[in-house]
Amino acid sequence: EELRELVDLAHKRGAKVYLTLNILLHDEELEEAVALASFAHEIGVDACIVQDRGLMRCLARRIPELAVHASTQCTAGTEEAIVAYAALGCRRVVLPRELAIEEIRELTAFAHERKIETEVFIHGALCVSVSGQCHMSHFMGGRSANRGDCAQSCRMSYRILRNGEAFRGEGPWLSPKDLGAFTILNKVMETGVDSLKIEGRLRRPDYVGQVTAVYRSALAELAKQLQPASVLTEDRERSLLVAFNRGGAFNQQFWSDRRDKNFLSGPHTGHQGVFLGVVSEVKADKGSLEFF
Repeated sequence: EELRELVDLAHKRGAKVYLTLNILLHDEELEEAVALASFAHEIGVDACIVQDRGLMRCLARRIPELAVHASTQCTAGTEEAIVAYAALGCRRVVLPRELAIEEIRELTAFAHERKIETEVFIHGALCVSVSGQCHMSHFMGGRSANRGDCAQSCRMSYRILRNGEAFRGEGPWLSPKDLGAFTILNKVMETGVDSLKIEGRLRRPDYVGQVTAVYRSALAELAKQLQPASVLTEDRERSLLVAFNRGGAFNQQFWSDRRDKNFLSGPHTGHQGVFLGVVSEVKADKGSLEFF
């Protein structure tokens, strides 16, 4: 009933609702998943995001009117993958986070020739493994990331050994910085993608609201042909950094097709905030502090 109310609320405000059904299923769960998708279609959900190919096939056969999007966890980063998901009835493919700008452009053009839409992540957490292919959480703690229960093993600290000897001190060597395409948003739009995806999983509503608002206003101004330099400013990116960041900056490594140490978040894997200055005095009785 909550889902029904949320769909009505969103549609009254001109927004679409996509239901995530993007976990890998066991046989005994398949009918329940199809029933949930059928209910979602009845109440007006605009699309279901799916990873499991068996579920895709069932939905195409039993609820052909339902729009199905291939999840980023499908790792559809090739032309053959797009053809395969189109054959399974998918109307949109959410491309992997690991693609360069030019690859996104080429795959989008290929998909459009086949009447398939593309979607791409522009902001949010980045998995050190290829999206949808990580087994660390399940291997280490019995919690499957591919069933929506990731334990964030990549954010933990590890030691690196060489021939059994410590090669590097302990640290979160598998924790990437978050994605952030804001400063190259115009280049992302030039690829022709149909939808931009902002990750909100396990994030607070105020984070979702602030990040979405920053990107929405920038997109509106770019649509008016304003110069990117006047739209994609440091002040606006700062608002995104205030909302949440790992390592004090955002990650654009895959988009620019480069590899270096700035890929990682550094020793602190949680929200780092934004540097304001050095605290010079704490006035506990007044509930204030001074900094320069």
